[in-house]
Amino acid sequence: MTTRVAIYARHSTDKQTHSTKDQIARCEAYCQNAGYEISLVFQDEAISGSSVVNRPGVSELIDAALCGYFDRVITEDLSRISRDQADMANFFRKMRYLDIGLESVSEGVINELHIGFKGTMNALYIVDLADKTRRGMIASVLKGAIPGGRTYGYDLVHRLDERQELIKGLRQINPKQASVVQQIYDQYAAGATLNYICEGLNRQGVPAPKGGRWVNTTLIGHAARKTGLLRQSLYKGVVTFNRMMYRKNPETGKRQSFIRPESDWIQVPVPELAIIAEDLFDKVQTQVEERSSLHKQRILLNQVLAAPDKPANVQKRKRQAEKRTTKSRKVSLYIFSGKLWCEDHNTPISVIRKRVYSCNSKPCQHRNIQHEVFMSAALDALHHMSVDQIKLAIDELRAVRNKLETKITKLDARLEEARQNIRGILDGLKSRKMTPETNAYLDEQEAQVLKIKYEIDTLKKQYDPISKIPDEEAEDVLQSFNKAIAPLFEEPDNQLASSQTYHWFDRFMVKSEGKKMVISIDYNWPKMLVALRAVKSAPFLSRPAVILPRRSCLAGHL
Repeated sequence: MTTRVAIYARHSTDKQTHSTKDQIARCEAYCQNAGYEISLVFQDEAISGSSVVNRPGVSELIDAALCGYFDRVITEDLSRISRDQADMANFFRKMRYLDIGLESVSEGVINELHIGFKGTMNALYIVDLADKTRRGMIASVLKGAIPGGRTYGYDLVHRLDERQELIKGLRQINPKQASVVQQIYDQYAAGATLNYICEGLNRQGVPAPKGGRWVNTTLIGHAARKTGLLRQSLYKGVVTFNRMMYRKNPETGKRQSFIRPESDWIQVPVPELAIIAEDLFDKVQTQVEERSSLHKQRILLNQVLAAPDKPANVQKRKRQAEKRTTKSRKVSLYIFSGKLWCEDHNTPISVIRKRVYSCNSKPCQHRNIQHEVFMSAALDALHHMSVDQIKLAIDELRAVRNKLETKITKLDARLEEARQNIRGILDGLKSRKMTPETNAYLDEQEAQVLKIKYEIDTLKKQYDPISKIPDEEAEDVLQSFNKAIAPLFEEPDNQLASSQTYHWFDRFMVKSEGKKMVISIDYNWPKMLVALRAVKSAPFLSRPAVILPRRSCLAGHL
């Protein structure tokens, strides 16, 4: 039987224009000599071998392997699939699980030894290549080449060396752009704001470095990375290199940048490319740091000292939500809708069809129960509300409220003390430059303030629902409660009474006692006690004298 194979080829850069075709041709010749039948060919163009993530060719190969389109994978070299040890081992395990062999032109049939030894060599190659590339770039800078792409104020110079090869990284000053750079530095040193400078350049019709309009970030850049025209050391005749290092995220395969410590940065003088005098450049750097410190102080004041006002869009969303809840419901609402819970199995009791409910666990006595049965048991539980039950709930809520008030008062005092500390530091600094130690201390104080604010907000969320608990006697509360639920005894499905009292109950716990169904109610006491204030002024409706007996309802159901 002829062995069906899939060929995989990959090359790393666009410069290797014929690499993939050469690999495929070599693999085809290998398959012809071995008597293999080529079923499919997969390839990845100009993609690094450091990871298999985001490689469409490898993904398509694995999908085809799962469908059984071939029996063996052929590649020129094991490193074509991946140079990462973990990726290579994972790929090998997948192929072995699918009973698909792996073979390369260079190594032959691949086994565990190849994965171990060759995988280690390929991983070391990646590390060594990155180190050599970095050393080569540093050597180029030391010889006078300028790394990176275009820099505003300079033009690229195309020149050949003695071997007629292009010399990379050569620059020369662009007089027109250099005059703009000089204007920016002069204005900033004179005290002009970033907005003023950008607006002036835009009025003059001067195009920004990337075209379009000038904005503040073009001038000031990123503080940690020392970017932006006002921080570009090349303008004073010094090229700064080796600021960034790059690593690939093992999960996504994407390259991410990290800032190296300033001690690792390399600076090489190139006085022939200086546009700004050194003393003016240093003066501007001092002003940039001072203004940045003042800006940070203002941010601290706004974050720490300002009152925590809710944004307008939050209020708008709240109003919209309230408006939606006031709309008429399309389905009937009952006092226990979505709140029935089987106490025997600790699972919900759900609607299985119109006005019929079942416990989600099998077997259970609470299955295929009619709506009227649950309603009768729920009303019977409401009927047993007592003065002692209300009194106990009110006493517990008042005790919790008093504890929360004490905690919030203490935290408010701590917050004010922390704010006073920050005010004192900022008043003492005024316009002086903030040292790293001062920044670190302010960061600690800011974190402390934010932590206290978070604790206060958390406590207030617990305090607000119980802050308006009425100071009424339990007897008055019970009387108001009876007023509110009286319509339910006259008409159990009364939609108005159900919607008004629905939020007073958290859960209706259903359990079986022999052939009896008993419901106990978990009340939402804060919402109920506050709502009962409005009920107190309404005319009293007496409780019906006769309630449908629960026992007769349950007959034939349980």
